[in-house]
Amino acid sequence: MTTTCTITKAGRCDTYGRPLLVGQSYTSSDDEIKSLWQAGFCSVTDAPTIFEAPTYPYPQQIAAIGVPFCILPGDGSTTGLQFTGSAGAFTLSAAILTNAWNALKGCWCYMPSGFGRSGYAAGWYWAVFSSDTAGVLYSDTYVSGRVTRDFSPTAFPVNLSGWLTQTTSEVTGPTGFTLGGSMGPMALKSISGTVYKRDKNKI
Repeated sequence: MTTTCTITKAGRCDTYGRPLLVGQSYTSSDDEIKSLWQAGFCSVTDAPTIFEAPTYPYPQQIAAIGVPFCILPGDGSTTGLQFTGSAGAFTLSAAILTNAWNALKGCWCYMPSGFGRSGYAAGWYWAVFSSDTAGVLYSDTYVSGRVTRDFSPTAFPVNLSGWLTQTTSEVTGPTGFTLGGSMGPMALKSISGTVYKRDKNKI
């Protein structure tokens, strides 16, 4: 890593043996700049804090979402999700993946506007699967930054019914932000995820 300083006192040379002149802006390794600063030959913005900040020469994980986001299937007639007419209870015409329900005992499921013959808006709703082909949808909706499962879901006050007609448009999933400056001047952010698809059943 490198640091930039402003020379305030003559008497030192750079790594090539050239004299460092007063008022000159000089960039070099952290260790060299720290040595010049400690000896009183330069000024450094944010010193001494900048010399104490840790450096990471390898990727650092800054966030992880442990809650699945699902777009459940539905053609509106015979395939996919069907609400059973008891609050938010639903069934699937086929399993997404065998035993996938174990990971979906708490997940956010996207629902299009008016799902279940209701007046509810489109959005990500909390769901808890009880088997590969059954579960309960709740009225709690996802907001940015809410990624944990530690809350008590709220049941729908109405009985949802009918087959789901799922959207085929682009859907925005989990969102968040990274604090300015937290990644340093030359950082790279990468995002990874997993998508499964099986016929008309997808997660």
